[in-house]
Amino acid sequence: MADPVSEPKVNPKQLEANNRIPLHLLPPCFLLHVAAALWKGGSKPGRWFFNWRDNPVNLSTYIDAIMRHTLAIAAGEWQDADMDEPHWAAIAASCVIIGDAYYCGTLVFDIRKEPDYSPTRMRQYEADRKLLREVARTGTISLRNFW
Repeated sequence: MADPVSEPKVNPKQLEANNRIPLHLLPPCFLLHVAAALWKGGSKPGRWFFNWRDNPVNLSTYIDAIMRHTLAIAAGEWQDADMDEPHWAAIAASCVIIGDAYYCGTLVFDIRKEPDYSPTRMRQYEADRKLLREVARTGTISLRNFW
């Protein structure tokens, strides 16, 4: 019989937790700013919290918002003046809404499928650009580097 003092104890709750998503990986600053962005957005006149669960929402609306906030950061603006939160928090809040609306069945995929910006197509686009740069540089086409 094993010595009960030296035998390691296994916590059954820990065994279950080992198979769950580790939510502690989300930093508190992320949770606080994104929650604040969602709260401030839901507090505006004519809006309410989780309104995207009650009504269909267009994916394009949130993609546009994500792009606007990304461009603001790229231009050197850190804080969104309207909601007094960082632009990255507004981007994350838009992503939260997209994901939740998707799982609630209220997300409307209203974005055109053309042109194709998939990773495969973008790699082909980069290869085409390399070919065009070579033609511009040399005046000839050398296909051995591209196929």
